[in-house]
Amino acid sequence: MTDTPSPHSGSTADSRPGSVAWGPRGRVLASLALATIVAGALFVLKRGQDINWDLQNYHFYSGFSILHGRLDMGIAPVGLQSFLNPMLEAPVYLLFRMPYPVGPLVVFLIQWACVPVLYLIARRLLSGMSGRSSFSAMYLALVLTLLSPLWLSELGTSFSSSWTASLVLAGLLMILKPKWTDEASLWSLGAAGVFLGIASGLKLVNAPYALTLGVCVVVVELSGGAKATLKAALSYAAGLALGILPCAWWYVSLWRHYGSPLFPYYNALFASPLFPLLNWRDDRWKLDSVRDVGSYVWGTWTGTSISSEVAFGDRRLILLLVLFAVLVLAALLRRVRVRLAPSALILVLFFGLSYLVWAAVFAYQRYLIPIELLTGLVLWVIVSVLFRSRRLQVAVLCLLVAIAALGIQVPDWGHRKVRIGSTDPFAMRSIGELSQTPALYIVATGPLGFAYPYLHPDSRFYSLGVSSALDDAIYRQVADLSTNLPIRIISAEGDTATAPAVLARLRALGVNGELYCREVAFGPGLRGSGLQRVCEIR
Repeated sequence: MTDTPSPHSGSTADSRPGSVAWGPRGRVLASLALATIVAGALFVLKRGQDINWDLQNYHFYSGFSILHGRLDMGIAPVGLQSFLNPMLEAPVYLLFRMPYPVGPLVVFLIQWACVPVLYLIARRLLSGMSGRSSFSAMYLALVLTLLSPLWLSELGTSFSSSWTASLVLAGLLMILKPKWTDEASLWSLGAAGVFLGIASGLKLVNAPYALTLGVCVVVVELSGGAKATLKAALSYAAGLALGILPCAWWYVSLWRHYGSPLFPYYNALFASPLFPLLNWRDDRWKLDSVRDVGSYVWGTWTGTSISSEVAFGDRRLILLLVLFAVLVLAALLRRVRVRLAPSALILVLFFGLSYLVWAAVFAYQRYLIPIELLTGLVLWVIVSVLFRSRRLQVAVLCLLVAIAALGIQVPDWGHRKVRIGSTDPFAMRSIGELSQTPALYIVATGPLGFAYPYLHPDSRFYSLGVSSALDDAIYRQVADLSTNLPIRIISAEGDTATAPAVLARLRALGVNGELYCREVAFGPGLRGSGLQRVCEIR
């Protein structure tokens, strides 16, 4: 294969007289881009309508509430997720109300935005390799990046980790430079901060990427001296603040109402009286020991649920670790000389630091999607150092693609088949008087947020279980408002204990009445009949 850039200039354009930049290589690129769009769209259509747990619990309702001015209609209406920034959920609500399959396909195109950003990162890497690799190797590396099971699993769904991944990747792109002699523009560093600020403001789990990219900015600029490093860091920090600014209203609102801008997270720092003084995290996902890490790494090859509710398989991690070990050994034996261009060094540094921070803070696989999407490019960097022959690089990358493709396991978060043109993703059933009369709803089951928009618009919703202090606040507010609105308690089908316990708490606050209960089917849900027990206090 001869499609290599000039080893001297790094230019990829054909300099022959009369040549056209948009030549065969451009047509190949356009064909590959179109192929990924068509393949992704077919994948989304084959799976059907997304009905994942988070969509049913809070994605749909949070979008509805921000668009209809209902953010203050209750306390913790969808539980712990009530306190996440709802801005990302507004398009979810709008798109999932559109005739099927318009919504999932538009969502897929938003998620596909990662692909051109990955291509630009790959081009920057290739330019820094100064002829040591080829376009063929680059295209194979891009195929390897797209064999990302969690990213694929989110296509066409309401999960936003894949929505914001393109912002994280764009921030990384802004700080890549092919040569150490190139000076990073303060504007590009500021732009990197803006991208990561927006990503973090919209979705807090992206904040660790803002931190690790900041470390990369400092490392990149150290060669320019202390003054240049400080200017770079300040430019990045200013961009970060500017990017967060459009989301600041949400965090200010949390601080005003709950005593913490990140309520209920990191409460050991902010000390809101409405939540225990601890830094909450989901204890299901932890990599606290060597055994945990070993189980996780091996599980990525065979299939694992150690970091995900639904099992996934991604053989690329073990392939990367094996090749990295070979590279270290070869370097120690002086069989290869490791000389990385700054763009490759920044990529590897960002990848490694982010993986470590993710394992310490989250250990939940969907939050790793930006790094998952960079795995193929990191493998390419290692292969380009290990093998000087461009033909051999292509052969090795072909083998890696085959191994990764054969072992990939893509999770399914929940889908159902619907007819073309349907505007009801949840198969909502008639709920009669619940949609005709307003009420105060105390909810002790879930996911149920998807049904709230179909109830009377003057209703208020309260979800129990976030914390005992917040439960107390819920009971007090419901008791105060009960003179104007009836109280309805929603619990799981067959649950006869919750409603009497709730009534006992309310009676202590002066609420009188008896329970009148019945089973109501809101929708089929992910499993079962979709029946819930609704008890009204009369």
